[in-house]
Amino acid sequence: MSTAYFNGEFLPLEELRLPVWDRGFLQGATVTERLRTFHHQPFLLEEHLDRLERSLAATRIGIPETREQILDAVQEVVLRESVETSLKLDFGIVIFATPGPTGADAGRLGLQPRATLAIHTVPLPFERWHRDFAEGQRLVIPEIRQMPADVVSPAIKNRSRLHWYLADALAHDIDPSASALLLDHAGRLTETSTGNLFLVRDDVLLTPGPESTLPGISQAYLRDMARSMGIESRTAPLTEADLSGAAEVLLSSSGYCLMPVTAVDGRPIGSGRPGVMFERLISEWSQRVGVDIRRQGP
Repeated sequence: MSTAYFNGEFLPLEELRLPVWDRGFLQGATVTERLRTFHHQPFLLEEHLDRLERSLAATRIGIPETREQILDAVQEVVLRESVETSLKLDFGIVIFATPGPTGADAGRLGLQPRATLAIHTVPLPFERWHRDFAEGQRLVIPEIRQMPADVVSPAIKNRSRLHWYLADALAHDIDPSASALLLDHAGRLTETSTGNLFLVRDDVLLTPGPESTLPGISQAYLRDMARSMGIESRTAPLTEADLSGAAEVLLSSSGYCLMPVTAVDGRPIGSGRPGVMFERLISEWSQRVGVDIRRQGP
């Protein structure tokens, strides 16, 4: 049975509950990190904790746990999951924090008015990724726009994601297998609900900057890895017109690491198949983590 951490205690994952009076439920006031393991070891954990601390500070969510306590809790949850996982499969790790109950609710219910912190594991959807690695993901640009930075900073990784739910629903109406790629209000490309966008043009990796996209942990890792391979990478304002001139389009994410995109709004990217740059980068990434990322899982 998988183990979760919740407000200082370890408990069976099936017993993890967020009360209806928690502001994470009432207001969607939740910051989060999602990472994965390789060989049952958390990948880029310190970087994810750095971003979590920035999100907590930006939202004024004052959890009582120190960084060291969070790190220890993650390692304990991973250790217990590793013991329980018989197939030696890697898994995802979710960390989320909320402000907890309001002061009025805490007083009315006799609760300690503390912020909520939870950590738990999730299975990784290897079967779906196998298909997407081979065929590429398809994207649709819906009418819904990215949340403006003067409303909610894109640097805060959060779960107030109703606009993403609606955007993906619109994308699915057009193509049931597609995900939404959002424009900002200036008409520039941003990101999907799960990954940062890269365009390959003249053997250069181009990615939107932090003005309207979440600074991705895997995005930064990919750019550093590419530079070590002699591949230039830079941020740039990108529009829909840039898609037609791209040799390849890629998505980076902490789960699948790197994914090819083979069509946007029904129009093929490049040859309409995963390209050479994707092959180079995913092979290098796999070598670094000691796992064939594309073929992992059942």
